[in-house]
Amino acid sequence: MVALRVEDARLAAVNPHLSICRSRCRHTGEFVSPKGKRARMVPLAAGLIGLFSGLIQGKRLDEPLLWRDWKESRWPTKFDDHFRKANAESKVTRVKIHDLRHSFAVRFLENNGNIFDLKELLGHQDIRLTMCYSHFSAAMVDRARGVVDFERPTPQFAVVDGGLR
Repeated sequence: MVALRVEDARLAAVNPHLSICRSRCRHTGEFVSPKGKRARMVPLAAGLIGLFSGLIQGKRLDEPLLWRDWKESRWPTKFDDHFRKANAESKVTRVKIHDLRHSFAVRFLENNGNIFDLKELLGHQDIRLTMCYSHFSAAMVDRARGVVDFERPTPQFAVVDGGLR
């Protein structure tokens, strides 16, 4: 996220997203290939489009998206400071930045996201690593109960493209 440029925010697309196509080494500041050496897209919720539009205003395409300038993006200190402050104000002490990644994965799956799509969003090369992020939740239990609920009416079959579905 530190290496995001203004041009990486695709807000006018049919599916607004951030294009993660490079990373920034936190030690040297150099731009390198992203983790896993593959570019990926991170979808933006409708509520974030206005926020990112505000970040973009008045900036050139090659400027940093989340910072005023590249020197400001010393993320280990700045982001950690903001995160620690938010934890202190909320009285939450056991949450780490990486935990947000797990929360995203669980929420994605709770909302009927596909584990294979999640694999791509997280930038994993192996589905087994993605499965470590897919903690089972109460919402998933409710959905699983619905799958085996025999009280429901028998599903109707439809002919689609000449075959049964």
